Amino acid sequence: GYFMVFAVIIGGPIFISASAIAASLGYNIYLIFLISFIGEMAVDILFYYVGHYGRENIVDRYGRYFRLTPERIKKLEYLVIEHPWKTLFVIKYSPVPIPGFVLTGAVRLNFKKFFYILLALSVPKTFFFTVVAYFFSHAYNSYIKYYDYGQYLLISAVILYVATSYLFGYFQKKFQNNNGKY
Repeated sequence: GYFMVFAVIIGGPIFISASAIAASLGYNIYLIFLISFIGEMAVDILFYYVGHYGRENIVDRYGRYFRLTPERIKKLEYLVIEHPWKTLFVIKYSPVPIPGFVLTGAVRLNFKKFFYILLALSVPKTFFFTVVAYFFSHAYNSYIKYYDYGQYLLISAVILYVATSYLFGYFQKKFQNNNGKY
């Protein structure tokens, strides 16, 4: 039910869309949106705190696997402190935002500022994916019956093509055997 919606939000937009499709099948869309939004925020905050409390253990130790050299960490620290909106926008809407949120926590961005920026960025993202998937699912359900008609039309076209090809070949042979006379 609804708990599974919250549990799978860790996957991001794909699971928000899947939840919205479930909403089009009978779940409450407002509750789906709320759970998706809370899940989207919870994961980002979790990774912020992972970076905040584990800078020495995580970022310094495993940062090289994400090509986070000390020089790059200094540059990113400058960007997060001087341009938090732009930086968090790029992080939030990137395909893999986890290292960015960990680094945001590691550079000790003020949590209140982080929370409000994240709130402003998460609402439109969750709203967009929820609405698009919800209405796409309704459109799919209303147009699926035409797909069945399309199958019958395709089968009829194949049968008509095969019959026409056979008849064309039959009359062509007959015309050639009679030397062009019927």
